[in-house]
Order: sequence, then C-alpha cells, then structure tokens
Amino acid sequence: MEPLGFPQSSLRSAHQAQTLIHDARVPFKLLIDTFHHHLYPQAADEFSQVEVADIGLVHLSGVDDNRPREQLTDAERIMLTPQDRLGTCEQVKALEARGYQGVYAFEPFAPELAQWSEADIEREIEQSIALIQRHCA
Repeated sequence: MEPLGFPQSSLRSAHQAQTLIHDARVPFKLLIDTFHHHLYPQAADEFSQVEVADIGLVHLSGVDDNRPREQLTDAERIMLTPQDRLGTCEQVKALEARGYQGVYAFEPFAPELAQWSEADIEREIEQSIALIQRHCA
C-alpha cells in the first residue's frame, strides 16, 4: 500500500497505511516513496512509528525544482542528483538505520525522460546508483 503525499490524497501517512493493513489483517506491505514522503508534512514526525519490517519496497526519485512542496507534481520527478530537494539520501539513511534491508526502485516521471536515449538512461541510472553508494550508505 502506497501512501501518496499530495495534499488532495486520502491516504498520506505511512503510519496510517500500516495501521489499516494491520487492522485488515491482510498480507500487504508498505511502499515508501521518497517523493510522497517529502510531500507529506508530518512524514518525518510519524516515521518512527512505522515498523520497518512492514516495508516491502522503496521508490526513489529526485526533485531539483524550487517550487514549494505543495506545488510539486510527478512531472518534477527525475533521477537522483546532488541538488535533490527531497532529502532522498537522508530518507535512505533513516530507513537503513532502522534496519531496512529491502528493495529500492527508481521511479522518475518527468516528461523529458521520454526523450532519453538508451545511453542517457544507462548513464542516469549509473549516476544515481553511484550517488546512493557514495552519499546515502
């Protein structure tokens, strides 16, 4: 279950999503998305209440656009860069400090990605992985 941080979303909180999963007694896991985590203002405060063992996947993307958090959309989501405003490395460090050893996946949505060549895609993936290994580990 993926909480979406957009102001108009009905389920923004990972802690609330986890509570719903537990209450329903279903074999679901949480999907934490660094973009949506950033968009939800209370995410950092509530994160200590989330059981890391209940996280099944983490989506990573970056944003270097300067608009206010509440105005960000999927169209601003890019691969990771040193200028990332989402605090993706800090989020990864916090997850791993609490014991997360699961899977990460990149999830950029910016329209300009559709114009990338295969070489561009390979380069951006390699640069994003290197950034994580150097700064997030």
